[in-house]
Amino acid sequence: MVRKRQWTKLAIAVFIVVGLLISSWHYGLFDRNSDKDSHEVRIAYLRVPNDELLAMSQGKLKNKLAEIGVKAKFVEFDSGVEANKALASGSIDYASMGITNAVVALAKQIPTELIWVHELLGETEGLVVKDSINSLSDLAGQTLATTFASTSHYSLEKVLEEANLSGQVKLLDMKSTDIAASWASGDIVGAYTWEPNLSQLVSQSGHILLDSKELQGKGIVTANVMLGRKAYLNDHPEVTQAIIQSLEEAHQLYASQPDQAAKVLGAELGMPADEVLKQMKGSKWLKAEDQVQFNYLGSSQEKGNFVQIIQSIADFLRSNRQLSDLPSQEAVQNFISPTYIESYLAKEE
Repeated sequence: MVRKRQWTKLAIAVFIVVGLLISSWHYGLFDRNSDKDSHEVRIAYLRVPNDELLAMSQGKLKNKLAEIGVKAKFVEFDSGVEANKALASGSIDYASMGITNAVVALAKQIPTELIWVHELLGETEGLVVKDSINSLSDLAGQTLATTFASTSHYSLEKVLEEANLSGQVKLLDMKSTDIAASWASGDIVGAYTWEPNLSQLVSQSGHILLDSKELQGKGIVTANVMLGRKAYLNDHPEVTQAIIQSLEEAHQLYASQPDQAAKVLGAELGMPADEVLKQMKGSKWLKAEDQVQFNYLGSSQEKGNFVQIIQSIADFLRSNRQLSDLPSQEAVQNFISPTYIESYLAKEE
């Protein structure tokens, strides 16, 4: 009788343990796939009023990723150079930067792909000069500043080249904060830079001689773009889809309620909403359906004009000794990856 009771207790205990194991498996405590999907994605961003910062400020980017069990870690990078180092080391998974530094990533064979264009740079970047300068010809023999290997540097060199001023102007390599100090001290008469530094210099006895919007009409195109690490993109396609969806929703808010979008970004940047809206209007935001047109990234079957844009920037960087080798045509084609946007659009149909 005692032995029977012992067997009964043992059976009950086994039943309870098995039940707990099944329950734990059901809720993912021992689910390897759950462990694989639940992780932290590291996203480097630019602190500028664009679609990414809007999606972040609204909390939509974080929430979209949380819906698929992914925690977002956002890292601010002012320098594309530093972002490239982080991509190369694998310490971040996505990074936004000016397209010139994206070309550097390509040329240095950092295993990345260009997956999104945040905005084409227009009035948000420009050549600001002292009020004593009235034309490009007045710049001969003068000293200008810009941030080398940046979109501003590329634009400035193209401007000087077209005005036959190459070699006649002294160029200084400076960060935006240093540009402001040199402007105030009178060490420079002009600078090709971006907002908010651009407007600050204008307010200090300066005016804009030309901007990047004017250069677009001459085929000199610059942009802020997003790169992703190839290994991460391959392992987690659902994360890229969530990011693109949140960026598209940011576009929708800006298109339907620009004042509200500017208010959100103004609170994030600590700037008046009207000034933020001015900066937003100073660049061209590209929706997903725009980006896969031939004017921009193109399609997986036929890459678009960004192939030529990237090759032109690579030639510029090589001529300025900032690249030792030019990327091949095949490498440029493979670098541009509209496939992620195409997948998103296919799901939305």
